[in-house]
Amino acid sequence: MLDLAANVGASILGCHGRVGRVHALAMQAEEVALLTDSVRRVAEHAATPLGIRVAFEVLNRYETHLVCHVEAALGLVSAVEVPDSACCSIRTT
Repeated sequence: MLDLAANVGASILGCHGRVGRVHALAMQAEEVALLTDSVRRVAEHAATPLGIRVAFEVLNRYETHLVCHVEAALGLVSAVEVPDSACCSIRTT
């Protein structure tokens, strides 16, 4: 998806956690850690060499159990610790 975004000249690519699961299958902390690692990898690949920023979409509690309010999204973005050149943005629904 990142390569396609780069090929069409996109500067931002939106992403979000899994839709449709409202309860954790494992420990919530484990799932948040997996999401954090995944978003970090996407954001790093997006930034270098593609120059794309990643916007993480906050979904409501009926769509996901991971990041469903702004405070959780801010915590995710902080935990991702992507260099300034690959800052994550937050887009709320």
